[in-house]
Amino acid sequence: MPSEHRLHPASLLFVLGGHLRNFLLPGLIFLVSAGSRGWDWQVWGMWLIVPFALASIVRYVSFRYRYEANEIVVKTGVLFRNERHVPYSRIQNLHAVQNLLHRALGVVEVRIETGSGNEAEAALKVLPVAAFEEMRRRVAIGRGLVGTAEGAHAAGVAESGEAGAGEEVAGEGLALSGAMPPRRTILALPLREVAVYGLLEGRGLVIVAAAIGALWEAGLSDAITDRLIGTVLTRKQMAQWLGGAFFGGEGLVIARLVMFVAAFGVLLALLRVVAGAWGLVRVYGFTLSRVGEDLRTEYGLITRVATTIPSHRVQTLTVREGPWHRLFGRAAIDVETAGGEGEGELRAHRVWLAPLVRRDEVDRLVVEAAPDADLRGADWRRPHPRAVGRHTRKSVAVAFVVALPTVVWLGWWSLAWLAVCVTVAVVHARAYVASLRYAVGQGAVGFRSGWLWRQTSVARVAKVQVVATDASPFDRRTGMARLRVDTAGASATGHRVDIPYLPEGVAHDLHAALARRAAATEFRW
Repeated sequence: MPSEHRLHPASLLFVLGGHLRNFLLPGLIFLVSAGSRGWDWQVWGMWLIVPFALASIVRYVSFRYRYEANEIVVKTGVLFRNERHVPYSRIQNLHAVQNLLHRALGVVEVRIETGSGNEAEAALKVLPVAAFEEMRRRVAIGRGLVGTAEGAHAAGVAESGEAGAGEEVAGEGLALSGAMPPRRTILALPLREVAVYGLLEGRGLVIVAAAIGALWEAGLSDAITDRLIGTVLTRKQMAQWLGGAFFGGEGLVIARLVMFVAAFGVLLALLRVVAGAWGLVRVYGFTLSRVGEDLRTEYGLITRVATTIPSHRVQTLTVREGPWHRLFGRAAIDVETAGGEGEGELRAHRVWLAPLVRRDEVDRLVVEAAPDADLRGADWRRPHPRAVGRHTRKSVAVAFVVALPTVVWLGWWSLAWLAVCVTVAVVHARAYVASLRYAVGQGAVGFRSGWLWRQTSVARVAKVQVVATDASPFDRRTGMARLRVDTAGASATGHRVDIPYLPEGVAHDLHAALARRAAATEFRW
């Protein structure tokens, strides 16, 4: 029988650290309230961590995994024993995370994902790095050679996971020589592109906004206004003072005006610096490579993340282009793989193919991930000519609903507000319909929408599970219909192939053609 492997002893440290982190905020609340009202039940509440600590020890002692010929077996529990058999062919991703402490101890946190539900099939917290490499190699062998004598022997090696490729295992006389195909780098983001990513995404701005809010709540903003103006002002008084200074002649001196402008410029520069730094920490060293039929991504400065994307499991690819992306000729590419809706990072099984790439490289990466998703020679068509009128009427109706309640507060000024809302609705409707495009290729169907934040989704025909046409009463009255194409990895909230305002005849023809092609294709998870 194949030998069983255990987690690294540092697993206890990381599991207990996770429990302590979860108890940190409640614990502080307990201690603060205990200090103000006397040491009472709050202190005893801190002892709740003891059962969690004992459970962590039991989990570490009882956790075992072993490699079989066609599957990995994970065993947990003492009183209530659980044994999971995960076939190599069903493993969708080995998701690995390494923060600074992981790297210092030479370990890695691993999740085995099959896309079968809301949770990972197994979470191994933590493994030695060599054991993770061994697991990745065995999974690749089992998935690629399962059913052959070579694959069965290679995947079923029973000895230590420390053995490397090409080393003979004592007692078995078997070798893994030549098991892993060569690794080819497809995309590597240089430091300059990583900084551009941070500037374009701008998620670091949330950190600055939180810091400003904290300064305001801490009262430091009062000290700043006192320094600049000579007195502490409330927000309303600040607005009145600025208005009077600009329009009432109450003496906003040139020096103070320059100071305000300079402070605003420094704030903008700080926002950009923080955003760039966030991008550096998040996607530093991003590489996309191919090993056999698997795509692998690795990235992160402080916390390193490694993800495996089997090419045959890619269902839909989405190209995202925000206003800043288009200005600088960049885009981001996500892929969705087969699986259910989960929590956290497992939700929709959406992963990066490239967080940032030059626009002229997009087609190459899409074809690299899924050769049958090539739409470079396809004709991108527009929706029904009357779609502009349909969507404009819908947008204007929404504008009225938004603007009418303001009559109570604004009086006659609400008419001006209504005019603004209607104008914005008309401009948005026309721009949105002008952005709509769809294309059908030999192996994929694509849909593009959005005029400020443009998104293009490409669904592989070989992965299509549902093709549906919908027609509301308004659609039927104007001779239109909507075409929806769903795959196993389609997200309920993300962008997908859902084409509105098609001519009714075109929608039905596309429905029949796509359904026929999907039915003639052998489905492979």
